[in-house]
Amino acid sequence: MALVNFSQKVKSELVRVKPSHKECKKAELYGLIQTAGVLNISTKGPSLEIKTENAALARKVVSLYKELSQGKTMLVVEKETKLKKRNLYRIRSEVGQIDSVFSQTVVENILDKNVPKLQEECCRRSYLRGLFLGSGSLQNPEKTYHLEIRIADKVFAERLQEYLNEIAPPLKFGLVERRNEYLLYLKDGESIAVFLTMTQAHRSLLEMENIRIIKEMKNNVNRLVNCEDANIDKTVTASLKQLRAIETLDAQGILSKMPKSFQEVAKIRKQNFDASYLKIGQLLGISKSAVSYRLKKIEKEAEKISQLSRTDKTDSE
Repeated sequence: MALVNFSQKVKSELVRVKPSHKECKKAELYGLIQTAGVLNISTKGPSLEIKTENAALARKVVSLYKELSQGKTMLVVEKETKLKKRNLYRIRSEVGQIDSVFSQTVVENILDKNVPKLQEECCRRSYLRGLFLGSGSLQNPEKTYHLEIRIADKVFAERLQEYLNEIAPPLKFGLVERRNEYLLYLKDGESIAVFLTMTQAHRSLLEMENIRIIKEMKNNVNRLVNCEDANIDKTVTASLKQLRAIETLDAQGILSKMPKSFQEVAKIRKQNFDASYLKIGQLLGISKSAVSYRLKKIEKEAEKISQLSRTDKTDSE
């Protein structure tokens, strides 16, 4: 059985959404025609064709035509010539039939890509759903956030971008040209979530939100681990420096002459190489700041000895 990708899941859900009002049905069909419709001219007259590999979408298109028009709609099923040999569905309707549905000419208002003026929010949602069903795709959010709608015509792509970025809430689609096509795209999870909500892909939205939560948790864990690793490295580096200072003072007989409190800190540091200041303080019954002060004092005394040693070496040369 072929695996269903996330984009196919979203479309399968959107196909099952049934617009309740006639104007919403028109808006969804309008979006489908604009992104997947092709005008054919033959001896029988002009016809409009929508091509898809999605059987459920083909049934939906036929259903919308039947609900909105009394004309005939032809559904043709073909086998692809590619290796996978999947079914290809072609839905054909006479141009006159489409004109009667929209009260507009197909060529001037749909295939010439004028963005429809939709007053009601439910109609705008249906139109977005039609656009995505016609030529949209959504990558698996486990990998990346990327939704796009492919547009063949540059002028229409620019008009559609302006329209999408002005509706409420604005979606902020980007636009890029790729292989003689124009891609309207969203690349952040928040905007894609808004789009899924508007098109009524609620189940897909929940799945994506679950993935987003898990990804965010993983990122937070990774940040904490990296932070902890950095702190461990910092502690180890500081400990090595302190141990060298303790050894220097011990070798010169200076450590034994220092106050007992400094000797105790030095002893605990040697016994607990990777212990934090807090841990050392707990072992000695003193504060972190007291531990820090005493160890820094030991380092300064060792540095004085090192400087004297370097000075003596320079003088002898």
